[in-house]
This record gives sequence, C-alpha cells and structure tokens, in this order.
Amino acid sequence: MVAPSKLSGSATLAAAVSAKRKRGAIAAALLAASGGGFWLYLRHVQELQAAQRRKLREQLRQGAVSSKGSNGSESKAVAIADPVKKQRKRGGNGQALKQLFKLLLSIAGPKIIALVGLALARTALSNRLARLQGHLFRAAFIKKVPLFMQNIGENVVLCLAASAIEATSKRVLRSMDLQWQRLLTARVQKHYFLNMTYYKLPYVDHAITNPEQRICEDVPKLSYGLAELVRDWVINSVDAVFYWWQLRSYSGSNKYSVAILGYVMAAGVATSIFAPSFGGLYKKEQELEGNYRQLQARLRENAESVAFYGGIDREGAIVKDRFSELVRHRMRMLRTQLRHSVVQDFFLKYLAGTFAVIMIIGPFFGGTMRPEDTIMGRARMLSDMRYHTSVIINLFTSTGILASSSKKFARLSAYADRIVELERATKRLALDTADSDGHRNIVASDTEIAFEGAMVVTPAGATLVKDLTLRVPAGTNLLVTGPNGSGKSSLFRVLGGLWPLSAGRILKPGGSGSDGLSHTIFYVPQRPYVTVGTLQEQIIYPAEISSGANGAALGEGELRELLAAVDLEYLLDREGMDRAVNWHDTLSLGEQQRLGMARLFYHK
Repeated sequence: MVAPSKLSGSATLAAAVSAKRKRGAIAAALLAASGGGFWLYLRHVQELQAAQRRKLREQLRQGAVSSKGSNGSESKAVAIADPVKKQRKRGGNGQALKQLFKLLLSIAGPKIIALVGLALARTALSNRLARLQGHLFRAAFIKKVPLFMQNIGENVVLCLAASAIEATSKRVLRSMDLQWQRLLTARVQKHYFLNMTYYKLPYVDHAITNPEQRICEDVPKLSYGLAELVRDWVINSVDAVFYWWQLRSYSGSNKYSVAILGYVMAAGVATSIFAPSFGGLYKKEQELEGNYRQLQARLRENAESVAFYGGIDREGAIVKDRFSELVRHRMRMLRTQLRHSVVQDFFLKYLAGTFAVIMIIGPFFGGTMRPEDTIMGRARMLSDMRYHTSVIINLFTSTGILASSSKKFARLSAYADRIVELERATKRLALDTADSDGHRNIVASDTEIAFEGAMVVTPAGATLVKDLTLRVPAGTNLLVTGPNGSGKSSLFRVLGGLWPLSAGRILKPGGSGSDGLSHTIFYVPQRPYVTVGTLQEQIIYPAEISSGANGAALGEGELRELLAAVDLEYLLDREGMDRAVNWHDTLSLGEQQRLGMARLFYHK
C-alpha cells in the first residue's frame, strides 16, 4: 500500500512534467509557425515583385506608344520624368523604399532563415542566462558555495556560446548587406554606363545632382540600414513571442503582456503625433552633403589654377558658404528633433521605466508569485524576481524596437528616394537615346561624314547652328574655325553622340551603332585624359591591354615608334612599359595632349 503523501508527490511530479511538456509543445508550435510565416512571406514577396515588373514593362510600353502618337519623343521623356519630379517635390512617400525592400527580401530567403535560427538560439541562451542569474542570487542567499560556483561555471560557458552566436549573426548581416549592395549597384549602373548616360546625366539632362554620391554612399547606407532593420525585426519578433509565452506560463495570466503591448502602442501613437517629416529632412541633408563634397573635389582638381590666380579667398568663401548652408540645415533638424525627442524619451524611457517597475514588483504582492514566509520561499522569490525582471525588460525592449521602426524607415526612405530617382533618370536617358529621332537620324556611310540640314542646340536650349549642310569625303582634311562659342566643339559633340541632333541628318562611318566612340571614328577631346594603368594602356585606350585594337598586345618597338612621333620616347625609358603610374600627376598638360595624339595615331 502506497502512502498518501507519496501518491500526492507523484501526482504533483507528473503534473509538473505534463505542464512542462505542454509548454514545450506550445513553444515548438510558435517557432514552427514563425519559420513557416517567414517562408510564406518570402514567397508572397517574390510573386508581388514579378507582378510589379510585368506591370512596369506594360506601363512603359503603353507610355511610349501614346506619347509618340501625340507630341513625339520629347513628350515621352516628360511623361516618364514627371512622376520623379513630383515625388522629389513632395520629399518622397515611402513607395521607393517599399519597392526596393520587396526586391531585396525576394533574394535574401536563405539568409533570413539563418537569422531566424540564430535568433532562436540567442533567445534560448538569453533565457537560460537569466534563469542562471536568478539561481546565483538564490545560492548566495542560502549560502551554498558549491552550487554558486557551479552556476558561475555554467554562466561562463553560456556567455561564450552567446558571443559566438552574436558574431555569427553579425557575419550573416554583413553578408546580406553586401549581397543587397551588389544588387542595387548593378541596377543603377545597368543604364548608367549605357549610351553615354554617365555623360548626359550631369552635362545634358541636369535632372540628378551628384550621381556618384548616390551610387557610392546612398546605396551602401541603404543596404546596411535595411539589413540591420531585418535583423532587428527577426530578433525582436522572436523575443516578443517567446517572452510573452514565458510570462503567460508562470504568471498564469495575459494581463501583464497586454498591459505592456498597450503601453507601447499608446506611446507610439503619442510620439507619432509630434513626429515631423524626417524623410524630407534626411533627403535634403544628403543633397547638401553632396553639394559640399562636390565643391571640395572641384577645389582639389583645380588647385593649381586657383593657386596661380591667387583665388583661394574666393574659392574658400564659396566652400565655407556651402558648408554653412549644411550646418544651418542640420541645426534646423536638431531643433525639429528636440521637440520629438522630449516626448519620445518621456514615454519610451522615463515613464516606461516607472511602468516596468510596476510590472516587475506588482505580481509579487499576490497571486501565484507571492513568496512563502520562509527562508527558501524568500530565496525563490529573489530568484524569480531576477528572472521576472529579465522577462519584463526583454518584452518591453523587443516590442518597443518593433514599434519604433518608423524613424529608421524615414532615414532609409530618403536614401531609397534618391537611388530610385537616379535609376529612373538613367533608364529614361538610356531609352530616350535609343528611341529618339536624333539617334535614328544618324545613319551609316562608309565614304563620307556629312551634315544635312543639321541643327545644333545646347542642353541649355541655345541654338548654335541652323540648317548646316556639309560633306567631308573619305581622305579629305577639314579645319573648322570660328570665334569662341560659335559651335565648333558642339559639332563634334553631336557627331560623337554626346548631344542629341535636334533637326536634320548626319551620315558617318558606323552610323548611330558606333556609339560615337573609337570603333570607326576616333575623337581627341579638348581636355586631355589619361587613364589608370601602364604606358601602353594609355596608348591603346579604350582597348584592353590583353587584346589591343587588332587582337594583339602592343609591342615595345611599336610603342617606342608611336611615342617618338610625338616626342615622348623618353617616357618609355623613364617609366617603363608595364609600370602603373599616376599619369595625371606625372605628366604635364602638354605631355598629356601629346599622349592623346599618340593614342590617335595608334587607332588610325
């Protein structure tokens, strides 16, 4: 016959085991649902992205047809560009960020799944560490030194594991950031290097300022910011679900979780009322930073001319004025953010701290967490209070981070707006160049270069040449003379495809398919250009050294002959054939011009 006390103890143990298994099953179901939800979300994002691409292609096709039927090619350019201009005036509405975010999420499935797994492991370890710290308090209170040392040892091991998980999470984050950065850069550069868009954007179209800043700075900032945002969402979503379940399991009620969620939502609404338009402020800040950096680069490139003229006072005043404009805008941002920060810190930091203390201490006044009036009861209360404090703080932190993502979105939205503006402008210029009448009116002719009723108009709208008709048969030399600003160089810009042909027709070898470059006609620009590389790479530019212009590398004898023709043979003896040199600083302006003539003789 079994004693009643033993039966009672066995029943209690069985009930505890059953409750523990039940909690484990609930946790497993929550985690499985979380992972499944992420997978379904990624699939949904991929479907939305494909539908968006199909819709965009259809809109572009319909826009091209309708505009050609009414006002010609110029009206099509305006129809495509107008939405960008309107969005720029409004400061962006978040659509650009949503568009890019969906695209980036569609390719990051494996990395997001890895982040979910790491977040689960991190939360489990954090939970165990919180339990251990509570056990440490209990062991110290009841003065059990061996138990205390055992808990210390386990704590150190778990800290090592937690640090490894954190480092791995950062590595996955950085890998996702680089993957997204490559994708965004490739999207921008797809049309940026096509049909001389890189030239037309700053010199012809003028719709986008500082494109290099948007490519080199805005893209990395956006990709890393979004990667950080995804990691924060994953980690804090797992924390919020897990600690909500933990709080419910040992308190026996949802009232504490609901109270925390209600407070965070109410604080979010209160702070959003006082929140200014951060997106427009951040976007303006990026534009002013780009303008200031451009002036600094301009001073560096023209330092010698400024020094000869003694114009540093004038140039310095211009640079300082642009910097002062940037500082004034940042001061306006600080004043605007001050009001918002006061309200935000009050609700999310100080008042939240008081509310958290109530949530931590309140359960111990009564209910299942009220301690027994014994030494072991007080020891358990000390341990439970330490763990309960960790649960409340983690739940508060995770829900608060999830609820306060709007400010990060505003900053990232400014970067996204600038990147999408650049992408649309480059795409418009590339497509306009391919479809424009000026491009179609440049036709191939192997026997002559001819202008037939041509009109040359500058990007600013000034007409330089009207109804120009001339023919230059093959083998004929022609010298074009005239006063400054009469359109001599502009003729070659139109001939080379840098500027569009406003009216008339041009015949030249290769036609429009030659892209105006050295395939069939070689141009020597007014301002000499030296590329990065060796001496022979300077001569064969833009061909590659591995192939040359005719499928073979340039030999030393041929290189010496070309350099001797322009009195630069000494460069081969001084610098060598295969030594990479900073030619812009090594050669004088006259030497650079003569090197350009040697390049012409090579391609002749």
